[in-house]
Amino acid sequence: GEDITITRELDPNTRLIKADRGTLEQVVMNLCINARDAMPNGGNLYIKTESLTPDKDELDRVPGAEPGEYVRLTVRDTGVGMSDEVIKQIYDPFFTTKKAGKGTGLGLSVVYGIVKQHKGWIHVTSQVGKGSVFQICLPVPSSETNREISMNLEKAGTQTNNQRILFIEDEEKIRQFTARGLTQKGFKVFCAATAREAEDLFDSHDGDFEMVVSDVVLPDQNGVELVEKFLKIRPELKVLLSSGYTDHKSMWPAIQEKGYNYLVKPYTLMDLINAINGAIHA
Repeated sequence: GEDITITRELDPNTRLIKADRGTLEQVVMNLCINARDAMPNGGNLYIKTESLTPDKDELDRVPGAEPGEYVRLTVRDTGVGMSDEVIKQIYDPFFTTKKAGKGTGLGLSVVYGIVKQHKGWIHVTSQVGKGSVFQICLPVPSSETNREISMNLEKAGTQTNNQRILFIEDEEKIRQFTARGLTQKGFKVFCAATAREAEDLFDSHDGDFEMVVSDVVLPDQNGVELVEKFLKIRPELKVLLSSGYTDHKSMWPAIQEKGYNYLVKPYTLMDLINAINGAIHA
């Protein structure tokens, strides 16, 4: 926004990493959007890239961090900040956007998943009322690691063939983030925030979708009940349901009984694409 000053310090000599460009662009975009939302009255956004060989103290600070060469991305804001309790939840693999609700917490589970998929780590520091600092470290790969990451990311981009997907997610930022990523991978995505919107889209397109991807918990209806309506009209429709860990536990018996494909949140874009491809081509 016009009340936010952006400062960039980008090192042109950083080492190359092996990663999916579109996915990492989503990471940067997500962090910047969250920083913007944390500064409703304006402020400063600082973005920096640099090469890094972390010392023992820095490695000890982050669980699972390995020695080696890295590229570090820093995104710092002067926004509302986060409490220690919220920061601890960021490192929980079942930390979901619905728990956070607004501000800096939105979408961090997705960022966390993508960074872990690239064998990196994310370190967060924050002070309530002063702002937050997000540091993402991604490894400069050896040739062996390079091949492994390349194979995984290439797999995620295969077999799309412009399949039409009805994507239902009530969290706006997660909906936009995921839709952009799926579109970049070749899918035709139609988005809805509620069951009612999804039904309207389904009717207006005469049910012409290969797949429906829906959150289990929607504002106006249960996702399981919604897809059952669609299947009565289009029995060959593929289904993928998703939700956070708590919803997963309570809804699992019904989902298992129906035999629907299921993906626990938070998931990475690659996780979702692989699940979609697996369901469509099963």
